[in-house]
Amino acid sequence: MDKSIKLKVPATTANVGSGFDVMGIALNLYNFIEIKESNKTTINFDKNIKVSSGKNNLIYKSIERIFNEQNLKTPDFEINVSINIPTSRGLGSSSSAIIGGLVAANYFCGQKFSKNEILNFANDIEGHPDNVAPCLLGGIVSSVVENKKVFSCNINTDLDLSFVVIIPEFELPTSESRKVLPKTINFSDAIFNMSRLSFLINGFYKNDLKMIEIGLKDRLHEQYRGKLIKGFDEIKNIALENGAIGSVLSGAGPTILAVCRNNPDEIGNFMKNKWIELGVKSDYKILKIDYEGIKII
Repeated sequence: MDKSIKLKVPATTANVGSGFDVMGIALNLYNFIEIKESNKTTINFDKNIKVSSGKNNLIYKSIERIFNEQNLKTPDFEINVSINIPTSRGLGSSSSAIIGGLVAANYFCGQKFSKNEILNFANDIEGHPDNVAPCLLGGIVSSVVENKKVFSCNINTDLDLSFVVIIPEFELPTSESRKVLPKTINFSDAIFNMSRLSFLINGFYKNDLKMIEIGLKDRLHEQYRGKLIKGFDEIKNIALENGAIGSVLSGAGPTILAVCRNNPDEIGNFMKNKWIELGVKSDYKILKIDYEGIKII
C-alpha cells in the first residue's frame, strides 16, 4: 500500500437556482488534505473549526467506507487538512471531506473502484449527489439517482463567468436549512423550476446569458431558506441591480452567489456594503469554475 497522498479538493456550489438537489458547480477554492499511514489516527486542521478531530470525522469515515467495501481493517492515518472552504456556509465543505477520504482510500487500496463507484459511495454518505458529483468530476454537473444509483453528466460552457460568493460570518448547518423546507409543493412551483432548469442547462451549452438568467430563478427552496438569512432578498437584489446575471443561494446557505460576466469586484463590494448596512459582517471571493475536480498532487 502506498504510504501517503496529498489532495487538492474544490469547493462546490449546489442547486444553482432552479437545479435544486440536481445541479452543482466545482469552484476554484480548495482544501488541501495530506494523509499518511501512522500507528495512531490523528486529524489536524490549520484553522480552528467545529468538526470532529477523531475517527468520527467525515474524512476518516469515508476512508473506512472504502476499506469496509473490501472487508479490510481500516489502518490508522495521520490526516492534515489546510482549510480554505468555510464550514456550514453552503460551499461543499462536507463534500470535500467525503470525496477526499474516498479518493485517498481508493488510492491506498490500488484504485480498486471506478469514479462512478466512488460517486455512489459519496452519495450514500452525503445523502444527495449535487455537491459530491462536481467535487469529484469538476465543472458544471447535473445528477440523478435512478434505482439507488447515481448518474451524472458534465455540462460544458465556453462562457468566461465569474462567481461572486459572499460569505457571512454566521453558520447555517444544512440540517437546519433542510428543516424549513415544506413536505409538499405546488404544481406551479414544480413547473416553474422544471422549465427553468431546462433553460439553465441549455444556456450553459449554448453560451446564452439570457437563458442562464432565466434558469437561475427558483421556487422550491430559496423562499423558505431565505427567511433564515438576514437581508437575503436585499443582498440578491443589490447584485442584480448592479449587473449580475443572476443571484442565488449557494447550497443550503447562508452564502449567496452572484453569477457575473462583468465587474465582479464591484458587485461583491455592493453586496458586502449592503450586508454591513444590515449589521452583518461578511467577506466575498471571486471564483471561477474548476474543471478538474479533486486532484492528487
